[in-house]
Amino acid sequence: MSGKRKKLPRVALVGRRNVGKSTLLNALYGRRRAITDDTPGLTRDILEVEIERGPYHFVLCDTPGLDIEDPNELEATVLKRARDFIASVDLTLFLLEAPAPAAFDYDFLALLRSSGSKAPVAFAVNKIDGASHAAEGLAEFFEMGLLNATPISARGRWNLEALLESMAEQAPSLRRGNGAPLRSHAKGQRKDDSTVFPERNAEETRIAIVGRPNAGKSSLFNRLAGKDLSIVSEVPGTTRDTVDTILTYQGRQARIVDTAGLRRTAKLREEKARVDFFSTTRTRRAIHDARVVIHVLDATAGVTDFDKKISAMVNEMRRPAILAVNKWDALPNKNQKTMSEYRDRLEFLFPHARRFPVVFCSALSGQRIGDLLEAAFDLDQRMRLRIPTAELNNRVQNWFRGAPGTRAGLKILYATQPETEPPVFALFVNRRKDFRPNLSAYIENRLRKEYKLDGIPLRLYVRESGADRK
Repeated sequence: MSGKRKKLPRVALVGRRNVGKSTLLNALYGRRRAITDDTPGLTRDILEVEIERGPYHFVLCDTPGLDIEDPNELEATVLKRARDFIASVDLTLFLLEAPAPAAFDYDFLALLRSSGSKAPVAFAVNKIDGASHAAEGLAEFFEMGLLNATPISARGRWNLEALLESMAEQAPSLRRGNGAPLRSHAKGQRKDDSTVFPERNAEETRIAIVGRPNAGKSSLFNRLAGKDLSIVSEVPGTTRDTVDTILTYQGRQARIVDTAGLRRTAKLREEKARVDFFSTTRTRRAIHDARVVIHVLDATAGVTDFDKKISAMVNEMRRPAILAVNKWDALPNKNQKTMSEYRDRLEFLFPHARRFPVVFCSALSGQRIGDLLEAAFDLDQRMRLRIPTAELNNRVQNWFRGAPGTRAGLKILYATQPETEPPVFALFVNRRKDFRPNLSAYIENRLRKEYKLDGIPLRLYVRESGADRK
C-alpha cells in the first residue's frame, strides 16, 4: 500500500545525539517538524520530510543519534534500523559539532569509509556562528581529513544554501530536473510549528493514528505505509515524535501520521516530563490537523478509562474517527458473538462515539486493513457534504411537521448550513425556549439518516429569530 509518488533522492541525516540534526531538518524544511530540545535521544524513529528549496528537491531523513554505548534492547533495535537505512539512501549527510570532533565521529567516519556503501557523503559542521568564526571552527575537522566540510549554524540558519550546494555536488540528483517550477509558499503562510501535516495536495486524506501507549499504533502505521518507518517495540512510549508518510490506495491518496502514545496527565509530571510534553503537544496538534482519526484500541487489553479520555478529546476537536480494535487475531476464545458483544461494550463506554465505524483488525497479519482505509476515505468524503439551502429548508420543514411533541405555535423559520468539513447546521425558530432537546435530536437523526452522516461529528444549533416572533 505504499505511495506511488514521484521517486525523489533520499538523504540520511546522521551524527551524534544532540548535535543538531533535528534543528537542521527543521531549518531546511522551513517549519518545526522534528522535536528539538537539549535532552539527548529525542529522535527514535526515522522522520522523512520533502525538501523543496530553490533548485533542490529531495527527501531528508532524520535518523536517531548513533552514539549509544552499551545499548539496551530497544536502543539496539534503533541503531540497527538506522544503520540499515543509511545503506539504502542516495546521500549521507554527516553532521558534526564545533569546536572539535568527538571519538564517535572518528569511529563513524571509519565505518562509513569501510562499509562499501556506494552512496556519497557530505559533511557539515554545526554551531559555527557566522563566517568570521568558520576558520577557527573548522580547524580541528581539517586535521580529521574533512577538507570539504561546510560550516553552518542550524539554529541561526546560516550558510544553508552553501550546504545544499555541497550536497548537490556529491549527489546531483538533488537538483530539480528539466527546469521544474519552484513551489512557492502561499502569501501569509505560517512557517512555524503551526501544523503537523505539511501543506500538500488538498485532495489527500489526512489521517492521524492515536491511542494509548503500546496499543499497536506504530505496527499499524508500518503496515499501512508498507515499510518500517516507526519503531515497533513492547516498550510503552517508544514513539516520541509524529512520523508521516504518503500512500496511494486504489487511486486515492492519504497522508498517514503515527503519533506518540498519549499519556495520563500524572505521567507528564513523572518520567521524562519534557519529552512527554513535546510528544503530547504534537499528538494533539495531529488530531487537530487531521481530517480523519484512527483511534487504536488493544483488543487483548480491553478498553481503559484512558481510552475514553482519548475518544473524548477526538470528539472535542470534532474529528471523524474510526475505532480500530487492533490485535483481534490474538484475542482468545472468539465465537460468533464476540464481535457484536465487543461492539456493544464500546458503544456503552463511548456514548458520543456510538456512530463511529468500528473495524476489528490486526496490524500484524493485515486482517481488515483494507476495510480500515476504506472507512477513512469514506468518512473524509462524507464530511465534505454541502446541502443547498432550498433543499435543506424543504426537508427540515417536512420533518418538523411530523415531529412528535411540538408545542402549538412553534415554527422553524428557516435552516441553513454555515459550515462544512465537518458540517454545521443552524435552525432559526420563533421561540427558542419551546424548542426542546428532543426536537434537536430528532432533526439531527433525520439529517444523519437522509444524508448518511453516521460517524461525522455534525453540529446543530438552534437560534431565535426576530422575524415572525410571537
